[in-house]
Amino acid sequence: SLTYLAEGRLDQAIATAQRVLAFAPDNIHALSNLTRYLCISGRVDEAEQQAERLKAVESDATDVWLKKAEALSYVGDDQGVLDVFSAAERAGHLEPPFANPVLYHLAAVAAMRLGQENQARRYWKQALKLSPGLEVARANLSDLRKPVGERHAPWPFSFPNWVTQKAIADLGRYLEPAFQRGEEEAVTRATRRYLRQHPEIASLVPLLLDRGDPMGREFALHIARAAGTPEMQAALRDFALSQRGPDEMRHEAARIASEAGLLPSGPVRLWMQGEWREILLMAFELHEEPDPERDPQVEQWLTEATLALHRRDADEAERLLKQALEIEPDVPALLNNLAAAYEMQGRMQEAEVIIRRLHEQYPDYVFARTGMAQLCISRGEIDEAEALLKPLRTRRRFHFSEFAAFCVAHIQLFMAQDNLDAARSWLDMWASADPDHYAIAEWRRRLAKPKRRWGPFGWRI
Repeated sequence: SLTYLAEGRLDQAIATAQRVLAFAPDNIHALSNLTRYLCISGRVDEAEQQAERLKAVESDATDVWLKKAEALSYVGDDQGVLDVFSAAERAGHLEPPFANPVLYHLAAVAAMRLGQENQARRYWKQALKLSPGLEVARANLSDLRKPVGERHAPWPFSFPNWVTQKAIADLGRYLEPAFQRGEEEAVTRATRRYLRQHPEIASLVPLLLDRGDPMGREFALHIARAAGTPEMQAALRDFALSQRGPDEMRHEAARIASEAGLLPSGPVRLWMQGEWREILLMAFELHEEPDPERDPQVEQWLTEATLALHRRDADEAERLLKQALEIEPDVPALLNNLAAAYEMQGRMQEAEVIIRRLHEQYPDYVFARTGMAQLCISRGEIDEAEALLKPLRTRRRFHFSEFAAFCVAHIQLFMAQDNLDAARSWLDMWASADPDHYAIAEWRRRLAKPKRRWGPFGWRI
């Protein structure tokens, strides 16, 4: 069966192992090999069944522990690996001449994956003491010297143990012409053709993202990103929400999943720098297109009024907006800016009347929702504010001014909840999308002195 594996003939390798088991059902080598063959063939459920069968086998062979640990490592049964290691210890097979360095390595991987880093380090050091040339153990220990957010470790096997040489050769044959053309769509089509030819790779992508070595994880990320199928996007989402691999790779996976609609825009809980953090994912399209149906003179007055508000010249803004409202009395943008002018002048009740009117008449209008949410925040009605803002997070397209209001409302929401890290994340996202916005610097100052109180539109009160 190993010869068939080397030739990339997985079906024949599986059939050979099954024939052995037909007359020797407790053959540990055949069971372990069959588990691996099924796993790397994409038949993960069947592999898990064989691994469970292997667990129950008793044998006097000294390599029974290693063969069990290998099979369980392929299917990701970390506790099972440690149970096997403990059984080997009870049997006295962790001492010379029976001690196996690879068994120590696999136990280290399982321990690390279960959060037992100190124990994992001890096992890897013992593996290297037994076999100084065991490169996979040395590579894992070396990886642990990196900052926590840059680590790939732990991984049980190197990339060639997961993917056949034929699959690798075919990858180049399918994708190289597409890369030479330099067209993203061509690469996507070629990758999808490759996955149709090698369906096992699609099943391996989640496994490699979870427990592959650096090369394997990079391979899986590139395949999933290039293919862009629902199955691959789901694999990237699951990887993004896990604790495996470097932060940068998981953040990239999260971005792709968010753009595919599999993660919400806005804050998402991701494992970063060794702890769970609220991370903002930017998956919005921003534009600055004017309203084509608005009277040109009204549009001009609105622009001038907006600039006046930026200068904090509320009286001039009010004059211009009222002129415009005489021509088009029901334009939401005019009313919204008039409310902002009133608030800047301290005319809070008049501003609130306009905000409520806008929300009643135009419930999907971004400024109406953010304005109502900010009113709720100013009154301590945090749950109500959250409910108002939540529907906006599913939007994919904002005018730059809408996006600013959207971000400001969330900054205020998180400040009210004393979650300054989340507030700063929203500010950073806003700044990355619209770095020249006049209010960015002001909000950075406000976050530096978070005890101040701010009105519904962000003006100090």
